Amino acid sequence: MKRLASKVPSLVVLLGGATLTACIAFSHLLEDASTSDLGVASPEISPPQVTSSNFPTSPLSTVAPAAVAQSIRLCPEVAVVPMRDLGLPLETRLVVTLPQSDYSGVDRAGPFLLSSQDLEPKPVEALIPEKGTSNESYQVSRDGHWLTFMRRQETTQRRELWMSSIDGERLWRIGEVGWYSYARWVNDEEIVIIGPVAWDDSNERPPVTAYMPLLTINPFTLTHEPLPALPETEGERHFADLIRADGRLYALYEIWSQRGFSFYVFDYADETARQVFRWLDSTEWDLYKSLNIMVTAGGAFVLSVDRPYGIDIAFDLALSSAVSQDNYDGNMRQITLPEGILPAYVWSISPFTETIALREELPGDDLSQDLGFYVLDYGKMTLTDYCLRQDISTELDLSPDGRFAALTLIDLPSSLPPRTSLVILSLETGHMAEVDGYRMAGWGRQ
Repeated sequence: MKRLASKVPSLVVLLGGATLTACIAFSHLLEDASTSDLGVASPEISPPQVTSSNFPTSPLSTVAPAAVAQSIRLCPEVAVVPMRDLGLPLETRLVVTLPQSDYSGVDRAGPFLLSSQDLEPKPVEALIPEKGTSNESYQVSRDGHWLTFMRRQETTQRRELWMSSIDGERLWRIGEVGWYSYARWVNDEEIVIIGPVAWDDSNERPPVTAYMPLLTINPFTLTHEPLPALPETEGERHFADLIRADGRLYALYEIWSQRGFSFYVFDYADETARQVFRWLDSTEWDLYKSLNIMVTAGGAFVLSVDRPYGIDIAFDLALSSAVSQDNYDGNMRQITLPEGILPAYVWSISPFTETIALREELPGDDLSQDLGFYVLDYGKMTLTDYCLRQDISTELDLSPDGRFAALTLIDLPSSLPPRTSLVILSLETGHMAEVDGYRMAGWGRQ
């Protein structure tokens, strides 16, 4: 994944299911804050104050020990194998799209499914848009069984949020969303609608600071809950992510001010906010631009900072620790990486496993350079080199079980549409399968 500073408006496009996606496709934020079809108006801005609250606290930790990652090479002599020999579980379904549609943000062909038994991706017939409509912003649930997407009516410019099983056999409309709003999974039974507040100019994209969570929806029952506005701040507020932990809902956001950057968590239950990650408060741009924050599937945090010797990392960090602790050395563990791969940066953090993907730093401005790809298991403290060199335009999706990585290779710079191919890599064996002409949208299960 790209480093944090390139992921505005969200600090955590490293979110699972991503991807980033991851992540979320922020380049296609084309909605406003209206959610009237869901029966909910945009929240009034009568912001609560930042005060103390009922957040649990814990004592400061001691200095975390440094570690050296053991280097492993996993480079089969015959690396490329047929899809059926890759070892994908039989229930795994890769959700893929045609690149020319996905690249523009508008999909008129619908998604495709790829499995270990398929020679070619198979279209999901029920999700092919009717004439005059198109799809965009596919989001796979964390359990892999469900898919949400936006359906655009091209004549009226209406946008609706739809829900489907991966195979398209169960399909229903959730409701109409605004022109600049978007949806994201919080967990397997909860979706959040995020959009700009108090933004009336339909001819100009809202600023990052206008975005905040508007409401949560259970896509199975269609029940929804409006969310109050985030607190007013002295600097610029940037919403990052929603966290469901211990039965409570929290919003993570950052504040940019003359004093630097800082992070806060807002508790929706009692409408109070607390500062978190105080050991990261800084005016140092080099620290901020190399920072990545991931919310795990269990509601904990993983933080990483790129360093000349490797990375500093805090993992499985509970919300209570994020609130109470303020010692950098006591939270961020130093991991030294082999000199041969440095400088390198964190590309993607898995929300499901103790896995981080890294890439070599781009030397200069030459986009034609091939860059090394590595996977760090910070539980076992091993760094694996798969002898896979890819260019700067590669996208990455780690599988939820931690066994595979899907790399979308986009041949840039080139004329549009660019040549696109999909590589599925086994992180256990180093073998890979290639599928030409498709782009990864998410890891599904059927």
